[in-house]
Amino acid sequence: MTTILQTTRFSPEADAVPAEVDESTVSDQRSIEELASHLGVRFQDLGLLRAGLTHPSYANEHPEDPTGDYERLEFLGDSVLGMIVARTLYQWFPGAPEGRLTEWRSHLVCGPTLSRVARSLSLGEWLRLGRGEEQTGGRGREGNLERVYEAVVGALYLDQGLDETRSFVLRTLESEFDALEAGPDALNPAISLSAIRAFTGSSRQAAMAHPTASRRTRQ
Repeated sequence: MTTILQTTRFSPEADAVPAEVDESTVSDQRSIEELASHLGVRFQDLGLLRAGLTHPSYANEHPEDPTGDYERLEFLGDSVLGMIVARTLYQWFPGAPEGRLTEWRSHLVCGPTLSRVARSLSLGEWLRLGRGEEQTGGRGREGNLERVYEAVVGALYLDQGLDETRSFVLRTLESEFDALEAGPDALNPAISLSAIRAFTGSSRQAAMAHPTASRRTRQ
């Protein structure tokens, strides 16, 4: 019995043709890397950050893009952000009662606050929007800015863990915490300034530099 081995011929010309490079993909990758640098964070998986910037309108218009949109990351980031803010308020303001802490947390994680922070970070410039959303001012829309900030927090938490995420949140919300500490009466005039100032400036600075330090020193 004779066995016939079939081989496949490859064209030398075909082998010489380089694979096509999607320039838009390369440009998008560079843009995402620039954003990470701008935010002062690092990502092992930049795809998570890309997803955090992708509005549902973009995903709907580009079904071929496997990235998806930011809604699931927004869901996660909302919870992570709330936990970080709650823990920080608990540690920084030991004299404040539960009701005041709840009010302050609500203020720090509400839409106007987060959209203001996102605007200060220029996150709107990196949003991936569909044509309609782009044409109707989606980059500056408060709801989009709030959601993209939460989505970035969620992406960072998945990629880098809680400590790095907490550092990012405290750094980007620092001016909001400063305003709260300087003028608590704007939110609730009943709380005493002595309770607000129970957490000294030096202790607070140390807590920001070392996210777990304040917890250890208060035990």
